[in-house]
Amino acid sequence: MTKLKKAILSFAFIIIVILIMNFSVKAASPNFQVKPSRFEILLEPRNRIIETVEISNAGEEVLNLVASTRDWEIDENGNLQLMDPSSTPKSASNWIRFNPKKIKIDPGKSQLIRFSITAPPKIEAGEYKTTILLTAKETIETDIQVNIRPQFAILVYVNIPEVKRMGEIVNTQIRINDENEYVAIGEINSTGNAHLRISGEYILENKKGKEIKNMELDRKVILTGDSEQFKAELGELKAGDYTLKLIWHYIPAFYMEGEYDEYPGEEKNMIKEYEFSVEK
Repeated sequence: MTKLKKAILSFAFIIIVILIMNFSVKAASPNFQVKPSRFEILLEPRNRIIETVEISNAGEEVLNLVASTRDWEIDENGNLQLMDPSSTPKSASNWIRFNPKKIKIDPGKSQLIRFSITAPPKIEAGEYKTTILLTAKETIETDIQVNIRPQFAILVYVNIPEVKRMGEIVNTQIRINDENEYVAIGEINSTGNAHLRISGEYILENKKGKEIKNMELDRKVILTGDSEQFKAELGELKAGDYTLKLIWHYIPAFYMEGEYDEYPGEEKNMIKEYEFSVEK
């Protein structure tokens, strides 16, 4: 399993609560919504772009937040790890400036935070990343006498052209599990200079080319240079010869005033075929 699988959570807004445990709190937790939930931006070297985050306070108390940036990586357990700005390769943390940086929002109200991103004049093509971290100024007291300060992180990807999203299917094996059912397992490597977003399917055919099964595979997000395991459940099979077709489709990765598809036509699919036999 890749490090990323549990971190992106269906491309959604990631909520981080420091020191989160199984306890109840004595004070109401901040209740607010943030739009958009992530940013994926195409930016030329030397250029500057201004984006906007809208924060709505759905709680009953005044909401005080401080905006900052942090680098991030994913640990071996799939957890998001925040680090100091510019402490990791391909960091965009120091490219961002906020206006305002401190936010006070009354109950039932909304406020916009504008931030600018400026790409350095001489920068290598590829993907750079950071988080916009919104930290509540107030702490929450818990029943075990621990104070926590909620933090909310929005992932930001900055793409410097020429962006190349590429992948390869490797290490595919067809096995029999404990239930005497056939499964195909393998890996997908992200080999370009930016992360992959893909959806998959497989087609199982018999020796005569008749389709036996056609099933969708889970969508995946794979960071640059990372790998993700996949598994295709083929079920019980009769004796004979089969062909397994694995097809992974690239999903447009970022949006700018709507969806933007940067994939060249020849790179939109990864397809591999495997022939195997089932003995009596």
